[in-house]
Amino acid sequence: MKKFCTIFIIIIVISFVGCTNNKMTSSRLIEIKDKSLNNGVVADINSLGVKTFKATSDGKTNNIVSPISLAMVLSSINQGAKDNTKKELDTVINSAGLSNMELAEQYAIIINALVKTTKNTDTIINLANSLWVDKDKNIKSDFQQLIGRYYDTDTFSIEFSNKDAKKSINNWISEKTDGLIKKYIENIDDLKVLYVINTLYFKGDWVDKFDKRYTKKEKFTLKSKEIVEVKMMNEERKIDCYEDDKIVSGELKYKDCSMNIIVPKGDIDDYIKNFNLECIKEMEYRNCEIKLPRFEYKVENDLTKCLKDIGIRDLFSSNEADLSGILEVNTPLWTDIIRQKCVIQVDEEGTKAAAVTSAEVNESEAPEENIIKLHVNKPFIYVIKHNETGVVLFMGVVYDPNKN
Repeated sequence: MKKFCTIFIIIIVISFVGCTNNKMTSSRLIEIKDKSLNNGVVADINSLGVKTFKATSDGKTNNIVSPISLAMVLSSINQGAKDNTKKELDTVINSAGLSNMELAEQYAIIINALVKTTKNTDTIINLANSLWVDKDKNIKSDFQQLIGRYYDTDTFSIEFSNKDAKKSINNWISEKTDGLIKKYIENIDDLKVLYVINTLYFKGDWVDKFDKRYTKKEKFTLKSKEIVEVKMMNEERKIDCYEDDKIVSGELKYKDCSMNIIVPKGDIDDYIKNFNLECIKEMEYRNCEIKLPRFEYKVENDLTKCLKDIGIRDLFSSNEADLSGILEVNTPLWTDIIRQKCVIQVDEEGTKAAAVTSAEVNESEAPEENIIKLHVNKPFIYVIKHNETGVVLFMGVVYDPNKN
C-alpha cells in the first residue's frame, strides 16, 4: 500500500491596506553584490499572471489572481526540483535559463525593491518568510541555506503533534500580516511534515484620495445589460490615461505602486481572451473625469489545471515529479494541487487586498487636452503593480461591484 504524507508549501500572503497610519517594522534588506533586475524574470511573473487570469475568469463572476504570489510558490519549489520537473518549471518562471542561485538572487532583488519602498516612503511593504519543520524531518542543507539567504527565510523546528503547533504558525502569520490573516491553518494532521510560508504586507493610501462628499449611488450596467446601483466615487483631475476605439484606461497611484483600470468598449470576455499588459504602457498625463465604484470581493481558484495547461505537468505526477532537493527523505515528492485565495476592497481612501497561495506536496513510494471620461460603469479589468520593478501584484476583473 502506498504511503502518502502531505507537505503544505504555503508560499505567500499579500495584503494591501489603505486608511491607516501605523507603521510596521520593515523587513531587512538581503545582501546582494552588484546585481540588477533581469527584465525577463519580471516578464515571466507577469506573463504567468496573465495566463492564470485568463484561465480562471469564467465570464460570470468577479475574479482576481496574484501573479507574484504564484511565482513565489513556483520559484521556491523550483529550488528543490530536479530533471524534467525543473525544466518544466523553468519554462514558465525562468525562461532566461538562470541557475538556481541566479534565480534566487532575482527574487531577492524584487524583495529588496519592495522593502526599500517601505524605507523611502510612507507606503509599507513588509515581507517575511519561514520554514516550519516537524521535529523528525530534516530539510536539505543546500535548499535551506539558499532559501534562508536569498528569501530571508527563518526556520522553526516544532513538534507538529503538539496541540500548540497550529497556534504557533497562525500567530506568526497574524503578526506578520498585522492581524489581517488569522487562523489560516485549521489543523495539522499526522501526515504533514513541512510548511514553507511567505507573507507580504502592504499598507498605503491613494496619493489623491476620493472626496467622500462626491460618492453617490449611480447606475452600473452588468454584462447581461441589467442595470444596478453602486456606490460610485467621483473625481476630475489629471492622471495618466488613454483612450482608443477599444478601451478607456487610467492609472490611480499609491506611493510607489499603482492601480491601472481598463474599461473595454466592446465585449469584456472577448477582450480578456486577447488581454496583455501592453495597454498600460501607452498612457498620457491628461485631464480625466473619473467614476469608480467602491467594490469588495473574494475569490478562490484551483490553479492546478491552468498550470498543467501551460506546461507544468511532472510536478503533479506521482510517477514523474522530482522534488528531491527539498527534504532528507528516501521517497519521492509530488504536488497534487496548487490553489490561491484573494480578497480585495477598494474605497475612497485606498485599496485593501490579500492573497494566499498554497502547494500541497505529497510523499509516497511512487516516483490632445480633451477630458477623457474614465467612467467605470460597466465590467472592467484592473492591474495593481509595483512601479519600480514592474511586477504585477494583483490582476482582476469586476463584473458586478455589488457581488462579494
